[in-house]
Amino acid sequence: MATRTFVLLLRVTAKQYADAARQLRAGNVSASPLAVALTEQGGYVLSGYASKRIRLMDIRTGQRCTGPVPIALAEYLAGFRRGRRVPEDHEFELVLVSQDD
Repeated sequence: MATRTFVLLLRVTAKQYADAARQLRAGNVSASPLAVALTEQGGYVLSGYASKRIRLMDIRTGQRCTGPVPIALAEYLAGFRRGRRVPEDHEFELVLVSQDD
């Protein structure tokens, strides 16, 4: 299997963050500001997240990729879980490795 490393610049808007926060307050424990941003911007689905690793799946191809969670993104998501309000857009650079089947 060949691997490929690439960078995904992910932009999460304040609106996407607020929508996910509303879902979280309404009881959706899976709510994440990354979910809509990944789908709209990059065609990816968030398939797993831990404090140090993120896993995505390409919607078009089904290809899976993983990478480290940048510190800024980990802090952003921790703030989301604590109910912190974020009135501005944020961008995160994800370095991902995919495996070709």
